Amino acid sequence: MKKYITSCLVALLVMTAIPASAAQPVQINAEAKAALIKELTLKLNELIIELNALVAGQDARIKSEVSTSRVNAEIYYTSNQEQGFTGACKDITKRIYDSLVLTKSDLKLKSADVSCFDSKQNYALSIKNSKGYSCADSTGMMGSTASPAVGVTCPI
Repeated sequence: MKKYITSCLVALLVMTAIPASAAQPVQINAEAKAALIKELTLKLNELIIELNALVAGQDARIKSEVSTSRVNAEIYYTSNQEQGFTGACKDITKRIYDSLVLTKSDLKLKSADVSCFDSKQNYALSIKNSKGYSCADSTGMMGSTASPAVGVTCPI
């Protein structure tokens, strides 16, 4: 999204500097052009600040979902002593997607953004964020990782 907004604003800058039709060039003096570029640059900076705030909010939401899922996995384990964590991922991922739909969240997760693995004794869940992944597992790990979980523990 950040690239899209930046591209749009760069296109606006180019459009103001270069006339759309060579047959009818728009005459703009250097002072007016500089003022226009300054105004567009200020708008671009405002949009980038808003976008960064949006990304930070989405990262916080992802961290919250991972933290909540950790608690839910423990409840699942307690409720299903014979199978342990086996099946917890199906339960956890369904709850995450349902939660995002119910709250009408603007956070859209693709299936590739969520990694969850479970076995009788262990589980690990990771969700992609803007800087890597938020990850939690049955060892008590809860934090950020550079890569997604590929087994029943978060990568180090």
